[in-house]
Amino acid sequence: SRVSTGRSGRIELSGETGQLCGDHVSGTLAEVRGRTTSQLDPGPPVATVAAALADFVRALDAGAPPPIDALEGARNVLVVEACLRSAAQGGQATVVDTVT
Repeated sequence: SRVSTGRSGRIELSGETGQLCGDHVSGTLAEVRGRTTSQLDPGPPVATVAAALADFVRALDAGAPPPIDALEGARNVLVVEACLRSAAQGGQATVVDTVT
């Protein structure tokens, strides 16, 4: 929470063969496969919004396509909306709509 003294930046991503578990506040990252956990180097902190905007401006200045196209952006919005639905339903899995 940004309004309390406690702060968690935990992120967990699960896939078919394992998980990535990280915390952007404490700067930790681990890969979990089965019962094996490997610590990974998350690299230095990056101001991601500023970096994404800088990449976008560079593409515009160069007359190049943006690094994230409209279709990918729309798909990301659908994932965020599915996360919001899941949270509203108490953490139940929800279906991500598709964009083609």
